[in-house]
Amino acid sequence: MINYELTNRQYHSRPELSSSDGKAVDQQSVKHWRAKKDKPSDPTPAMIKGSAAHELILTPEDNTIIRGPDTRRGNAWKELLEDANAKDHLLLTSGDYDEVQAIADAVLSHAPAIDIMNEPDAMKEISIFNDDPDTGLSLRCRPDWYSPSKRRLIDIKTTVDASPDYGGFEKHFYKYGYALQCAWYEQVLYNEGLPVEEIIFITVENTYPYCVQNFRIPWDVISYGRGRMRRALDKINRAYEAERFTTGWPDEAIIELPDYLQGE
Repeated sequence: MINYELTNRQYHSRPELSSSDGKAVDQQSVKHWRAKKDKPSDPTPAMIKGSAAHELILTPEDNTIIRGPDTRRGNAWKELLEDANAKDHLLLTSGDYDEVQAIADAVLSHAPAIDIMNEPDAMKEISIFNDDPDTGLSLRCRPDWYSPSKRRLIDIKTTVDASPDYGGFEKHFYKYGYALQCAWYEQVLYNEGLPVEEIIFITVENTYPYCVQNFRIPWDVISYGRGRMRRALDKINRAYEAERFTTGWPDEAIIELPDYLQGE
């Protein structure tokens, strides 16, 4: 099922499993994931800024970002926040708003990014829901940008380092489980009859001078992510069947001397 109307907040309140669930299991454990599921935390200011940047880049015509006061303290902020939440808008401090606008402007003025996003049939921030064919678990994803004619999936990431050098964005790509996310999106889109033949990340640094870099994700990386995704889904499925959500840790572990300390 494709839903074109859900807001970002409405989408994230849904019960289906997202790539964030898969990453939580993959990087920690089923017990950690279930705890986060039972007691979800409020979005951080950094997460809100990331959502705002996506909106200003992808759907500036539907701008729901509010430029608030300089600080989150005081009644002025509280009253504006209550009004913004009631309207499902995003409230930012004046400084955060200006920074998010600068991030969006950097992407929208970056020719290599605009070239690959200039597709009339592009589907932006749609919400997709279907079942995993192997486990039957209900899945969801909300791709930033997908072109049915190009079969191209684009994901926009704000980051501290967008450089293509070793140790730049590549380091964050694996640290934050983006390979699993690529596989997750590719699977959910495929389930919906929307095949993906190429995945591109548009990365933009979240501090001045807001440098932008495109990254094409090769299929061996997506295949690696698919393995991580399948293991995560299998763990979740087994936990539901057994009604046991554990860490899977051994009763006892050993602290090894790392290689970099061997000579001391």
